[in-house]
Formats: sequence, C-alpha cells, structure tokens
Amino acid sequence: MSSQIADSACMQGVPTASPSTAPRYDFHIRAVGKLCGVAVAFAAWRDEHGRLVQHGSNGFHCMPLPFSSAADPLGLAGQPLRHLHPLANATDPALRQLADSGYRSYAAAAIQDGNGGEIGLLGMLDRRGEAYTEEQLHWLVELAHQAGQPCPEPATAVPANAPDLPVRDPLTGLPQRDWLMARLQEESLRSHRFNLPLALIVFDLDRLGELNAQLGHDHGNAALARVGRLLRQALRRTDAGGRLAGDRFAIVLPNTTAEGAATLAEVLRGRIESRPNPLEPALAMSASFGVSAITAEMGNQGSHLLDAATHALDKARQQGRNRVVVSLGSTTLQ
Repeated sequence: MSSQIADSACMQGVPTASPSTAPRYDFHIRAVGKLCGVAVAFAAWRDEHGRLVQHGSNGFHCMPLPFSSAADPLGLAGQPLRHLHPLANATDPALRQLADSGYRSYAAAAIQDGNGGEIGLLGMLDRRGEAYTEEQLHWLVELAHQAGQPCPEPATAVPANAPDLPVRDPLTGLPQRDWLMARLQEESLRSHRFNLPLALIVFDLDRLGELNAQLGHDHGNAALARVGRLLRQALRRTDAGGRLAGDRFAIVLPNTTAEGAATLAEVLRGRIESRPNPLEPALAMSASFGVSAITAEMGNQGSHLLDAATHALDKARQQGRNRVVVSLGSTTLQ
C-alpha cells in the first residue's frame, strides 16, 4: 500500500478473505463478536504476496480501515492495542470515514508471531455511543494473542520415528492426549528407576456444559483457549501439560512432590477463577483439581498415577468443585 491511508480495501484493490483463507481467524472473529457484544468484528493480515487480506462479520467487507504507511502497515504504530471513542473526534481520515458511516467506537489488537512481530490485527467496531469497557478490551487482546499462536501440524505430518513430537490441540495450543500419556509413562519409568519424585495434576473446568448451553460454544471455546494460555505460562521447561479431552487437562511434573504439585494446582485454580465471564457473572469460571504423586505401590506404570489423580479430581467435584484434592496413593489405597 502507499503511504496514504487506505480509503477502503476495495478501492485499493485489496482482497477480502477468500473461502480458503477466511477460516484462518474465523473462530476469533466470531468470538470477539459474541464475547464483546459488538456490531462488527474483523481480522486483517498480509498474505504471502504482501497484500492486505480482510475478513469480518456483519457487513465488514469493503469498509475503510486505518491502515497507513509501510512503517505502520497495520495502523497500530507498534502498540499492542489501539482503541478510540468517539470516532467523530478522530483526526485519522479513515477513522473519520468510519464515523461518517455511523460507527462510534473502534478498537484493534495486534496479532503477533512468536518473536513479537505484528502479523495482523483483530478488531471491532460499534455504533453504540459508549466507550469499550476493560472487559471488552481484555477479551480482544486475549483473542488476538490466541490468534497468533502457531497453527499445529496435522497428525499425518508427525514422523512415526519422532514420538516426542507433540500433536497440538488447535484450540488451546497444548499437546493432545496420546503424546501426554506417552510422556507420563516415560517419566514414570525414569522415576521408578532413579527413585525420583513425580507428580500429576488432572483438572476439569467446572460447569463448562452449562456455559455452552446458556451462552453458546464460542464462550466455552474462549474459556478453553484462555486456560491453554494460562497453562503454558505456568509450566516449567521440564513439565508437560496437555488437553486430555473436552474440558479436562493434565500436567506431568517430574522431580515434583505432592506438596509442590498441590501448590501449582492452587495457583492455577486462583488464576482461572480470577477472570469471571464478562457477559454473565453468575457463570464465572472455576476448575476442580486432582493431584497424585508416585508411590512404591504404583510401580512404574503411569496409568496408576493417572487413576489416582482422577480419583482425587472426582472427590474435588463431589466436595463442591473449585478446589484441590490430593491423593496419597493409588485408588486401591483410598
């Protein structure tokens, strides 16, 4: 694009997303619309030829957006978040044109790659005469961060001779069950051989089905994606966390006692609980945790450690949820 601010994607000859590229950020666009309750949600990014690609909801196509010079191709000026209200006071010609189209508020968050480089943006527009709330901006930044996570390779791309290469869950960015269970068995053998501590955390999100039923699956998916991000931030390099199925996650903790694992579980429980759903406070998220540590009775079988942690998780749910329960042995010793 030239150094002039784009009047409109169509006027500049910039393509909107084709059916083959639209799904790239489709989930994140829909999630912004639902979680933030805005009229228009959109994403924009550069394709492999350097052309601007746009995709959005509710009449977004061909709308003017504040993309400017080569030094600031996405109109964020190096900022992770840009939000303006009311648009009528904006000096940017593209933003003024949005205001003339009836929009009152604009916000965009940078989609960044693993090195912090801006590869696109996720944004929202609204006709209501209200500034965006902190919760709306939080969800926008959260979803933009999730959009920047590397796309997982399909299972067929994983070499058969590379069992330590995880196939990642596309929603949370975490390894899937098969890899995690193989890692658990590997660490169980190492623990048994060298007499090292080993712990396992298994946890569920509380009442995720209720959230999906009342507010829709986009809300539930956003909650799962946020838990994936929290988990990746909390783990050490030697730990292994993953998504077992649905809303169930597990963390393998080498060289960790039951006490250490319980401390980590409590930290995660508090972080999950600290961010209530902005659209329905009565459905604030929480999680129940089961913790187990390897014992002599378990031998070298990781499945026994999983059984014990799952049994402890069941007790946490029976005792009212949103808590951590520690097992002191295999399920046969409870």
